[in-house]
Amino acid sequence: NEQAIHALAEAIGGIEERKRLRADLKAFEPTYRDLEILYQSYHHGAMVQLKERPYDCIAYGVSFQVCDGVAGEFGNLKAWDVDRITAIHRQLAKKVQSTGSCCIRIDLAIKYLSWLLRNSKFQELSPAFLLSSLFASSDFVITKSDRYGLLIYPKFLFYAERDIVSEIRRLNHTREELPYTGYRGERDLDSYQIAAMEFFHSTGVKILYGGPGSGKTTTIEEFISEYRRLKSTEMESI
Repeated sequence: NEQAIHALAEAIGGIEERKRLRADLKAFEPTYRDLEILYQSYHHGAMVQLKERPYDCIAYGVSFQVCDGVAGEFGNLKAWDVDRITAIHRQLAKKVQSTGSCCIRIDLAIKYLSWLLRNSKFQELSPAFLLSSLFASSDFVITKSDRYGLLIYPKFLFYAERDIVSEIRRLNHTREELPYTGYRGERDLDSYQIAAMEFFHSTGVKILYGGPGSGKTTTIEEFISEYRRLKSTEMESI
């Protein structure tokens, strides 16, 4: 029927467009993921979008190398253009996040950015320029550590870390005694788990740790049960 023929034509057209994209971008070594994202996001207008606003495509998941390559080959940008520097800085922020950390030593940040730009078609940006761009950026916070020297934080991670520390301190400084008199549950806890239940003598931040299979989940379940018992006792006394 007509609908099936249309769907088939669309599928064939999609295959051909992906082939054209791959040929047009061959010099920039796109992955299959890059090509699929570009096609799904822009269909037949992918190359037009890439040439007009290359760094916008990074937000959709297209690799920096492809976007930067197209910008260098077809764009009218300078190596230090604001859009390009912003994209470079965002790659650094993603790198920091991918390590599970909140910051990176500034020398390692410059080393990473130099690696990121190693095959760029743009004029080379010196380490001094990259360093000054980080100091001038409003997207980062730079602090000094006695142990690690200068550290650079993506701003949102810096404030998230600071607020978490502030909240932990607040919770610990408002510690209150609880009417806990000992474990009353019926589960067969070991001595370490029962010792952990002593957390209930007071409020505040507690840290429970242990290796796989050590019983952390069971202990947390008992924490919840004990908390309910405490609240039930509290309500009965009112």
